[in-house]
Amino acid sequence: MPHCTTFDELYADVLSDWMYIKQDARSLAEVARRASRPEARRYLAELHARSGFGSDIFWSWCSAAKEQTLQYRRAVLIMHELRRQMRNTFRTILATVSIIVALLVLVRSVCPAAKDVWYGIAES
Repeated sequence: MPHCTTFDELYADVLSDWMYIKQDARSLAEVARRASRPEARRYLAELHARSGFGSDIFWSWCSAAKEQTLQYRRAVLIMHELRRQMRNTFRTILATVSIIVALLVLVRSVCPAAKDVWYGIAES
């Protein structure tokens, strides 16, 4: 595998001996020779056994797809919960504003004198 920013970040600490310099045929040949030795195969089997790449890199497309599906489902559940919370918050705000408006209308219509008192207090 060639040296590049992404591959170096993901694999350089465990596979640096198997990484070659891009557009360098000699480097590619040397890496291919090293990676094809029996001890390289054993080292790769050891990495696989102890999950040497960490938990974010998978050894098969199947396990990567399963993990991605689980992450997608978790994200969907989080979004549903956030939407539910937002709806509840919006309903609470709307109900509070409606009650305040209803009280203001009630006070002004039932007690016309309250208008004078209200504005009198507000002016002073």
